[in-house]
Amino acid sequence: MGSWSARQLAAVGALAATVLFVVGFSLAGESPSFDDDALKIIGYFHSHHKKVLVSTVLCEIAVAVVVGLIAQLAVMLRDAGQRAHAAVAGIAGAASMGTLAVGLGLYGGLAQLATFGQEASAVAPLYRLIQFIQVSWYWMTLVLVLAVAHAAWNGALARWVAVVDGIIAVFLVLGGISVRGEGAFAAGTGVFPMLGGLAFLVWVIHLGVLFWGRAQEAPAAAMSRTA
Repeated sequence: MGSWSARQLAAVGALAATVLFVVGFSLAGESPSFDDDALKIIGYFHSHHKKVLVSTVLCEIAVAVVVGLIAQLAVMLRDAGQRAHAAVAGIAGAASMGTLAVGLGLYGGLAQLATFGQEASAVAPLYRLIQFIQVSWYWMTLVLVLAVAHAAWNGALARWVAVVDGIIAVFLVLGGISVRGEGAFAAGTGVFPMLGGLAFLVWVIHLGVLFWGRAQEAPAAAMSRTA
């Protein structure tokens, strides 16, 4: 068995990143709602102190893996002749992952802040502010997803990629307009932001499928040329 190609490794990386995100987000249980009482929010971070910190590390590792996936995606788009889309995907991907990494880091910091006596009173307002970081993350991620969808629509990728990315884009928009303090459109914690987050996980998985499929196409194409 020969060595794995970069795209095969990227496909495995997409699966690994998805698992890390799922485990990380699930580890500390359900987060407080945006409009929950301050004491409930502080109590959550205090009682889930270690789990939130472990969750933060796992999710940050996943973000680092996705950065590599986006780099591979940009290379694939460039090789397909979509240089403009490759540039947009690379820049939007960097902005998206940078925003997500900062948000996750601040979220983890609340677990430490909750153990600092009187300073714990700052946890609830900071928690609510951090939820709005997700608003910008949805929009940056939307640009990334739309760049891939448009490249697929132009024939650079399989047509199913455009369909999947188009559906994911809808959920990202719903997350991006979720700026209320309560209900389904509550910033960060409402139903629509949650669906937007799940859509992103689907997007990461679909990258793995895309990478693996393209990796298998290359040797098949080479064999057909030599036949």
